[in-house]
Amino acid sequence: MTSLPLMPAAGRGEHGPALRIERIQLTSATPWAELARACRERGLRDLRRIVARPEPAWWPHTRELPPRWQAWLEFSGGRALVAECRPGRGIVHERPERFGAVTRAVAAALLA
Repeated sequence: MTSLPLMPAAGRGEHGPALRIERIQLTSATPWAELARACRERGLRDLRRIVARPEPAWWPHTRELPPRWQAWLEFSGGRALVAECRPGRGIVHERPERFGAVTRAVAAALLA
């Protein structure tokens, strides 16, 4: 008897090849700029899929972004980035839309 998995294997792309996954911790007082810089340095531009969630204790608000969050970002070329935003005290107020398409997409996913 043959058995089939119910869910595709974790870390696989749309068509089956394994993704190259990197993890980053955003800990500076400017996490949106830090995320944009990390993507730029790695050459990650063409965002294909995003899953983002705020920290569980955050009270949802339609205009305010959570101070702590996690995001799974898949890019073309079989690359993925897992970003965890855990800044310390003294967070500088930033507008994510200033930093480009990736930060804009993460912010939109968090407010959805």
